[in-house]
Amino acid sequence: MNSKSQSLSDTTIYRQLFEASRDGIFLINRQGRYVDANPAATAMVGYSLDELRRMTVDDLLMPGAGLPPAARQQAWHEGRIIETTLRHKDGHPVPVEMNISPVNIPDGDPLVLGIAREISDRLKLEQALRFSEEKFSKAFQLSPLLMSLTRMADGLFIEANDNFIHTIGYTREEIIGHTSTEINLFADPQDRARLVSQLQKQGFVEKMQTRVNTRSGEIRHMLISARPIQIQETLCILIVGMDITERVQAEQLLRESEERWRFLSQATNEAVIVHEEGRVVDVNDAGLRMVGYSREELIGQSILRLAHPDSVETILEKIRSGSEEPYEAVGLRKDGSTFPCELHPRLVIWRGQPVRVVLIRDLTAKKQAEQALRRYSQRLQVLHTIDRAILTAESPQAIARAALEHVRELVPCKRASVTIFSPEGAEVLVLAAQVDGQLQDSQPLLAETLELSEELKRGELRRIDDLTNREGQASIYKELLKQGIRSVINIPILVQGELIGTLNLGADQVSAFSEEAVDVLREVADVLGVALQQARLREQLQRYTDELEQRVAERTRALEERTAEIEKLNRGMLAMLEDLQETNRRYEQLSQELQAVNAELKTFAYTVSHDLKAPLRGIDGYSRFLMEDYIEQLDEEGRFFLTNIRQAVRQMNQLIDDLLAYSRMERRTLTPRTFSLVRLVEGLLAEKRAEIEAGGVTISRQIECPEITADSDGLTIALRNLIDNAIKYSASVTSPHIEIGARREGDHCLIWVKDNGIGFDMQFQERIFEIFQRLHTTEEYSGTGVGLAIVRKAIQRMGGRIWAESMPGQGAVFYLKIPQPITAGASPSPPE
Repeated sequence: MNSKSQSLSDTTIYRQLFEASRDGIFLINRQGRYVDANPAATAMVGYSLDELRRMTVDDLLMPGAGLPPAARQQAWHEGRIIETTLRHKDGHPVPVEMNISPVNIPDGDPLVLGIAREISDRLKLEQALRFSEEKFSKAFQLSPLLMSLTRMADGLFIEANDNFIHTIGYTREEIIGHTSTEINLFADPQDRARLVSQLQKQGFVEKMQTRVNTRSGEIRHMLISARPIQIQETLCILIVGMDITERVQAEQLLRESEERWRFLSQATNEAVIVHEEGRVVDVNDAGLRMVGYSREELIGQSILRLAHPDSVETILEKIRSGSEEPYEAVGLRKDGSTFPCELHPRLVIWRGQPVRVVLIRDLTAKKQAEQALRRYSQRLQVLHTIDRAILTAESPQAIARAALEHVRELVPCKRASVTIFSPEGAEVLVLAAQVDGQLQDSQPLLAETLELSEELKRGELRRIDDLTNREGQASIYKELLKQGIRSVINIPILVQGELIGTLNLGADQVSAFSEEAVDVLREVADVLGVALQQARLREQLQRYTDELEQRVAERTRALEERTAEIEKLNRGMLAMLEDLQETNRRYEQLSQELQAVNAELKTFAYTVSHDLKAPLRGIDGYSRFLMEDYIEQLDEEGRFFLTNIRQAVRQMNQLIDDLLAYSRMERRTLTPRTFSLVRLVEGLLAEKRAEIEAGGVTISRQIECPEITADSDGLTIALRNLIDNAIKYSASVTSPHIEIGARREGDHCLIWVKDNGIGFDMQFQERIFEIFQRLHTTEEYSGTGVGLAIVRKAIQRMGGRIWAESMPGQGAVFYLKIPQPITAGASPSPPE
């Protein structure tokens, strides 16, 4: 600084003004270096005066904040006010408004005086103002309400949002710049005058109702609020409105329908209660009848007085939420009784005020009907289960056990039994008994277990509701009382009007058996009667067969010579077959009678299968008697013939079994499920353990897919047959070996059973799967030729495939390929 500049700086007045200024003052020479700065300036930028004197103007500016060189020179010579950003010593920006003025000092270098005022607060205010204006503009335009800005003096529209324009029906150009009078906005022109007058008196308008004309001529009802607003020098009105046309119309309709509603509420059979915030305002006559109160007792009381405590919270929540969805609760009558009900709440205008109307529907009858329907459905399901269990049982004892296993599901009891009478009625046999749900393996027969009363003889039930009041107190009743039995019931089992037995139940409560329980037990007894009669018929048929056997035996005793004996034997067998055919015809007639009694008997095929075997059992028995009693009277050829007859009977018996298995395989229902293939194979091997050990067979396993999805019963039958064949056809080799394996192939599971037995020629690979097709005689290997046909049928019904690979003397491999729902990765290849 030269001497003249120093002289200026040291001037007392200048220094006082310089130091006291709240604005930052910088003195800069024409080279752009700082010459001096007041305390406000050093505080503004964070540098000391000595630090500033070593800096240039550009050192103190934020990057990009400086003026271009030409503009800077012009400002330094002519002066200028600019906005720029200084860089604080700690690096943060300091926005300032800088007043640049040239300073000419006599006999000294020209200087530049920069007076800086920080404008951070001003910028924030300006930004907030812009943000506020943007928010107001967006809120104005996007508001779901109708908004307009008009001049207070004459109603000239300055602005209107889209909802206002859309509702009124004019375009923006037809509204902006025009007055409300010009577009005939108010249906009553005095409404705007009242609006302006109220604004001038109290400064606001709240919820004023008015009517406006739309461009189409329709009158709309509006609810408006208004505030005065100053825009520059003009006093304006900001109006916010809501279109309440529909509400006004609805209110009018509600007022018109209030009397009609009152009439209808009294005419309906449902309870109707009007309440205001939970206090009863009105109730119809049906509601009074439903809850047992008088109108005076209910009006003004809490509606919760009619609710069971368990339903109070639910009702309160529905009232608070204003829900109009129907819901169920439990009502409470004046006498303390409860009833299920359905509540239908609605918000209505009642006497000019919004109130809640609740229609209450008594659900007692509905609930009882639903409960009865559920019980009936369960009853049908259990009865169907009992039917199937009974009709698939063979012996009378099995039939009785099958019935008792399910009867407790229908009628709860402590003790149950089934008794049957001898044909003469002299003996009583307990077929099955159950105590506390457990079937008794052996039940001692008490002579007085059942008193054959007159009502039972007439086919009527006998019910004792309280054993303690039973006169005479027979020993059986004393015994039952000791066991905790308090009431008993005996249901007669009738077949074509004949009493053949009883279904007996005992309970540990008095009067435990209702009329509904009696109906159920009668149905069970009817099914028992049909099944037991069927068992009787089977026994009768067996007696007929025994008689025929005796007749054949008597004929065969008269045989004296070898040829005559054979001929007589044949004649006897023919006669036996004819008698059996007659018996079969009689049995078919009896079966038709049984079908007339119960059309749902589905065991005909099973019964016929047993009947088909009856002649074979007769032939087998008589041939065995001949073998045992007359073998010495037969020569070698006769014994040979007799041996062939017995072998043929066994073969025919096996053939019938296999044919039935094949038929069942065709008819059986598939039940696919996912199960353990390893466990299945191990179970089958465990079944054959004795045969495997006896034959010295070694077993290897290569099961790479431990789980499989298939019909488990069908796959079990197929693998059992294949394992049986592998054991049978490898029994003749020195070291029999069987390999069982499985692997995944894409969406299939491949299972194989391999043996080192006798094998077969591949030209017969299709023939071996045909029914009755055999590659060996029965003398070489037993069998009927049905086993592999059953295997193929089981696999085909699962959508799979079976084939075999073999060479004579080198064993055989049978493959089963079964589709799977999940694709698996590669697995070991099947054996070569």
